[in-house]
Amino acid sequence: MIQPGPFPTLTPTLAPSLTPTFAFPTLPPSLTPTPPPVMTSTPDVLADLGELLYREDFSRDRGWALRQAEQESTSLNNGRLTFVVRQPGAIRYVLSPYLPPIDYYLEVQLRTELCSPGDEYGVMFRVAENGDHYRITLACDGSARVTRVLRGTSAALVPPTETFLVLAGAPADNRIGVLLSGDQLRFFLNGLEAFSLRDDTLESGGLGLILHTGNAGQLTVSFDEVVVRALAPARMASPTAPSTP
Repeated sequence: MIQPGPFPTLTPTLAPSLTPTFAFPTLPPSLTPTPPPVMTSTPDVLADLGELLYREDFSRDRGWALRQAEQESTSLNNGRLTFVVRQPGAIRYVLSPYLPPIDYYLEVQLRTELCSPGDEYGVMFRVAENGDHYRITLACDGSARVTRVLRGTSAALVPPTETFLVLAGAPADNRIGVLLSGDQLRFFLNGLEAFSLRDDTLESGGLGLILHTGNAGQLTVSFDEVVVRALAPARMASPTAPSTP
């Protein structure tokens, strides 16, 4: 497997004990081919979810780590969490105060206010205490990717992929959905399924929002809403083997 490098050091905006090195890989693993993305309408999946478990509308501070510094800031403005980074090649993230269950559906609404080629922004999930996690990120050019991070080393589960589902540039509003059911990971962009894969490396963990700046080092993204819903009981139930008379 080709390992990307060197890896930039992450300076977290939350959880001082979480200080791993995160990287955005430039090459997908050569020994694990990625299946072509699935792009289908999925009203049956998203309409058949369970109860609402968590909703963050950013109307007030419920425990997110707000930060003001010379080259970055996170703040609440008009019902949005606004994330500003003014440094080339920087990776910044903030973790949610909510710890979700093992299986759930996550949806995040976000808007690019300012972005340049090479910039990425998205959602972290199943974030472990040592920083291991999955993430799906969108790029300013309209592409998307799915990454797994283990012990500071990244692997591209879905390499950067151009998709008509993402609105590029800025300002632009997009919606990311992630459905987690055991080792099945399904990804939705603006209501349509974009990618589906299986990976059982990480089984549970927290949520986060993440940004990565390119060479321009000027990225502003506002997050409008974070919603977590339970999966329908039928979806979570394991298939029952037929009984033998």
